[in-house]
Amino acid sequence: MTVITPSAGSAADLTTSTTTSEFTLEAPQGTRWPVLAITVGVLALVGGMLSMGQTTAEDDPDLDAAVLDLSRWQYHVAFVSLLASAGCLVVLVTALRRWARDRGGDRLAARAIPNALTITATLLVVAACMAGSLALYLPGGVDEGTMWTDGLVSSYMYLDFGALVGWWGAMLAAVCSIALSFGEHKVLPRWLGITTVPLVALPLAVAAITALPGLPGLFMPIWLIVFGAALLRTR
Repeated sequence: MTVITPSAGSAADLTTSTTTSEFTLEAPQGTRWPVLAITVGVLALVGGMLSMGQTTAEDDPDLDAAVLDLSRWQYHVAFVSLLASAGCLVVLVTALRRWARDRGGDRLAARAIPNALTITATLLVVAACMAGSLALYLPGGVDEGTMWTDGLVSSYMYLDFGALVGWWGAMLAAVCSIALSFGEHKVLPRWLGITTVPLVALPLAVAAITALPGLPGLFMPIWLIVFGAALLRTR
């Protein structure tokens, strides 16, 4: 029987191979995927502001007539912006899963961030399609006159908060980012946690006191922009 004894060189090669394999788990240094977070934040702010109701009963008691006077192009741009933000957010979620695996280890807060943002991406698609329906059926749209006014009013009422309420998922992600910004084993910069606290606290306080559900849709895109900037600095 022949016994093969590994040489020192073989052991060194094995060590080098293992080290190289572990190193490839890290995100490439040249990657710019955190820019997606900034892109999503900007697009969502544009789409959210354009899709919100611009007319109230105080302005015009005749809601049916007020809705028919709306600009379809406003909702067309909102549709494109919201749909693009949802698509970018899905890609960002995929990158964040890798980031959570490589940098977050077994911390639940890191693993929860991409899951929470998936909620936001899903509801952004719904809001985008509601905005698209108004762009389609309002005067000047491709299917002008083929939808009952009551249907247009329903879409309009939904969009009063429709593009904003999905950001409660991002609210959970923001809370998780605070947890990851403090402590001995923090994986995000402390300044991000400090900046995030008021962005989370104000919408939560207003919602608890007044039952207003839409503020996360105005504050969380800003948080996502800041979050993307923090990831760019800490890659």
